[in-house]
Amino acid sequence: LMRDKLEPAIALDNRYRLMRNETMLDTDGNETSDMGSDQQAELDSVEEIYKRYGRPGIQ
Repeated sequence: LMRDKLEPAIALDNRYRLMRNETMLDTDGNETSDMGSDQQAELDSVEEIYKRYGRPGIQ
């Protein structure tokens, strides 16, 4: 169960688009020249995720 809104991985998608000489897109699918945000997730390990959200199948 996800409690936080997840942002699309636009920056990663646009990097691949640039490598293929394709047009970059924004979150709505419109052409853009902005690469997009490339922030790391705040949780770095599976244990941190379990602490925050609980283990799958266990309530």
